[in-house]
Amino acid sequence: MNPDVVVITGDFVDGQVLELSVKARHLFNLKSTFGTFGVSGNHEFYSGYSSWMEFLEDGGIRMLENDSVTLRNFRGRPILNIAGISDLSSLNPHLNVKIKEKEKTDFEKAFRKVDFSYPVILLSHQPSAALKVKELSDLTISGHTHGGLAPVLKSIVKSKNSGFVSGLYEIGKEKLIVSNGTRIWAGVPLRLDTPAEINVITLE
Repeated sequence: MNPDVVVITGDFVDGQVLELSVKARHLFNLKSTFGTFGVSGNHEFYSGYSSWMEFLEDGGIRMLENDSVTLRNFRGRPILNIAGISDLSSLNPHLNVKIKEKEKTDFEKAFRKVDFSYPVILLSHQPSAALKVKELSDLTISGHTHGGLAPVLKSIVKSKNSGFVSGLYEIGKEKLIVSNGTRIWAGVPLRLDTPAEINVITLE
C-alpha cells in the first residue's frame, strides 16, 4: 500500500515476550516513508510493559509513550506532529500490575515538544482520551473497543468508553477514529457484524 506512516494504537500482544516474540517480529517488516509509530495498550501492562517496550523499540517501532515527533518533508520542513500517550490503564490504582511513575499517562509531557503551527495527531489506545485533548489534537486515533465485538455488546462497550465504539467521530475541531482492530480478543473470542480492520487514513 506504500503508506507514508504506519501507526499502531496499542494491544500489540496478549502474553509475554518469550511466548510471542516470533509472531510479534512480523510487525518489524512494516514499511512506510516515515516509519512505524506506536503506543501501549492495557494488555502491554498486563504482559510485561518494560520488556515489550524494549522489544518493539529494538525492532524499529518508535513507541511514543508520553512523547511526540515532528515529521518533516524531504526539504526538512515540518509537516505534521504525532504525539502519543501510554495507556490510560496506567493511572488505574486498582490495576493488578506495578506501574512505575514514568510509565503513567502524562498528557502534558506528550504535548511538550509539539509545534502547534502544524497539524497534530494523537495516538491513544483508549478513545476516551480524545475528550481531554479536543483543543490540542486535530486527529486522535485509538482502538481498545474491538468495535464492540457484536451488536448485543456494542451499547455496553460504548457506555464504558465515553460513547465511542467504532468509526469516525467529531469533537469540536478534533476528529477521532476508533479502529475495530485486527484480531480477536481471547477474553470474548467473537466478532459478529464487526469486521477486523486496518484503517487507511488520507489527510487533506
